[in-house]
Amino acid sequence: SDGGRVELECEALVYLHEKHVDQMTFQAVNDAYLVFDHRLVIDSHYRTNDPHILAAGPLTKFSRKYYSDQWTHANYNSKTVGHKLALSLLAKLDPTCCGQDELMGYQELTPVYPGPKVQSALLPGGLHFLSVAKPSLGESLASLMEDPNYGKVLITDTENGYFRIHVNQYNRVQTITALSSQEFEVENYICLYGLHQKIVNDLVLRFEENLIQDFFLYLREPWACAVFHDRFSDLLEEAWEHLSSTPLHEGGEGGEEGEEEQHTLE
Repeated sequence: SDGGRVELECEALVYLHEKHVDQMTFQAVNDAYLVFDHRLVIDSHYRTNDPHILAAGPLTKFSRKYYSDQWTHANYNSKTVGHKLALSLLAKLDPTCCGQDELMGYQELTPVYPGPKVQSALLPGGLHFLSVAKPSLGESLASLMEDPNYGKVLITDTENGYFRIHVNQYNRVQTITALSSQEFEVENYICLYGLHQKIVNDLVLRFEENLIQDFFLYLREPWACAVFHDRFSDLLEEAWEHLSSTPLHEGGEGGEEGEEEQHTLE
C-alpha cells in the first residue's frame, strides 16, 4: 500500500518476525550499565558484569570468552535453565548449600542442560501440537536424517492424529512430535524423552511387528502408567545402582540376564 490503512477479510492472521529486544528493555539494561552485545551478556553462573545482578532466558547470551555464541538459553528447556539459575542463586544466599560444589566445578564452562526443548501450541483449526526434541542449533530435519547414525523413525497417522517418535542410534527416544484435533497428555509424552525403547514396552520391536497402529492409544495402555509416574526416574536410578553394585557371574542364565538388564539401563 501507499502507507494508508488497508482492511482485508480473513479467517486467520499469522505474523512472523525475528525477535528483538524492545526499546524499553534495552533502555533499562543500558541505564544499569550492564554489558549488552545484541543480548545481555552473562557468565557461566548467570552473572552479568554486575555480580549482584543475575539473568537467564532468551534475552541473554554467554560471554564471548566461552566461544559459545551460537548456544544460548533460547536453545534449551526454560525449566531446566530456571532450575540451574535457582541453584546459582541459592549458592549466593547459602554458601553451605549442596549445589555449590557442583557449580564451582564448572566456572570456566557453560552449564549443561540435559532436558529436552519443548514446544506446544494450539494451532488454527483447533489442532494441538507438541514437539519434544534434543536441544540443537536449528538444523533442518532433512540434513539431520542424512546422518547414517540418525536412528529410526516411527510414525502413526490415524484419525486420532499424527504421532512421530525418533529413536536415536543408542535406542533412546530423542524426538517426539504429536499433532491432533483432540487434547492429549502433554506432560506424559515429555516423560518419554531419553528413555530406552525397551523401557517403553519394547517400542521398536512392537512397531516393526505391526503391533502398534496408533501411538496415542498405545501410550494410554495400562503398562504406561508406571512410565509416566513422577517417581519412575527414581526407580530407574535405584535399579541402576543395584545392578552396578551387584557382581555379574560369568556364564549361567542369571549372569546373562543381568548383563542384558544393565545394557538396557545404559
